[in-house]
Amino acid sequence: MHALIKNLSILLVLLGVSITGMQASAQSFPSRPIRLIVPYGPGGNTDLLARSAGQKLGEVLGQAILVENRPGASTLIGTRLAVQAPADGYTLLMGNNATAILPIISSTPAGYQFEDFTPLGSMGTFPMVLSVTPSLPIRSVSDLIAYDKNSPGKLNIGEAGGHTQLLSERLKYVTGLKLVDINFGGAAQALTNVAGGQIQMFIDGAPTSIVLHKGEKIRIIAVAADKRLSQIPEVATFKEQGFSPMTASAWFALFVASKTPEPIVRLLTQATEKVVADPAVRERIAASGGDPWSGTAAEFDAYIKQDTRALNEDARRSGYKLP
Repeated sequence: MHALIKNLSILLVLLGVSITGMQASAQSFPSRPIRLIVPYGPGGNTDLLARSAGQKLGEVLGQAILVENRPGASTLIGTRLAVQAPADGYTLLMGNNATAILPIISSTPAGYQFEDFTPLGSMGTFPMVLSVTPSLPIRSVSDLIAYDKNSPGKLNIGEAGGHTQLLSERLKYVTGLKLVDINFGGAAQALTNVAGGQIQMFIDGAPTSIVLHKGEKIRIIAVAADKRLSQIPEVATFKEQGFSPMTASAWFALFVASKTPEPIVRLLTQATEKVVADPAVRERIAASGGDPWSGTAAEFDAYIKQDTRALNEDARRSGYKLP
């Protein structure tokens, strides 16, 4: 009995030291720069949003946010790096739809589960758009289908991760298009190839595509939203063109490892909420065609689950598995 009491006393002392250490760590957090991993190359929607949000988050926390681009393997390289880092709050991930769906559709172990991350807050949702190279005589989905029938096997589509791949599979299913998939390390690279005519089309979030569309570098022929975008009111939605199942959005959110101490998660969540509520940030998101998130964390979690179910159905129907 004496030995048991002694062991319990030691355990309680150690537990007290551990809790005290965690409290001290949380109180001093952050005491050094925080890195924000972007699992895509520079210049795409995820990267641009990460840099914008990171700058504001750094101002709120009083520490530099260092954006680190780690593209490759359909975002798996960067995401694995984030989940393997110490769960101390000093490594964040800018995630999106692919973060949630890849563990489900990967043909080999993804190296993480979505539950390994805790969302700190949504940066907003952005309608997806379908763009084509402007040299093609295509200005609508019907034009695209007609071109494909007249020139079978001549159309290819860029892919930049699990999300764009699955929406491409949905596009093929809904329209009957026969498209060749061309893989890229990120959206910026894919869009550059659409502009240059190396590939014919790409599905991506609206912000970057709208800029290139207005510069006549690419041509957006359909918007995957319930209504037209004010930035490009001349472009009809998929729904207007008779393809309602193509309605889809890209969501973006900041994540931290789920094993991060709760006081640090709470501090990061509060800081992220301030970033998302900032009028300048919300205006920037809206100006680029996005919808700033206004719901609760629970509502965002439900939204993610609904979106993941839809993408999982795309994968099941097409038989697609990430190589």
